[in-house]
Amino acid sequence: MKTKEQYKQELAEYQTTIKRISKERKQISIALKLKGILGEEIAPINYILAEIERLQKKVTK
Repeated sequence: MKTKEQYKQELAEYQTTIKRISKERKQISIALKLKGILGEEIAPINYILAEIERLQKKVTK
């Protein structure tokens, strides 16, 4: 059985991950907008989106 401190630590880790995912999504949004403006790919968008999906599934487990 987990202690209250273990739950607090786990929650803090999830919150950190969620903040990072949110930041990455914003960066991807900017990259996609730039791609549309410039007409060329700035980052491997599909790879980044797949990685974010993988992380989100990991967080929701």
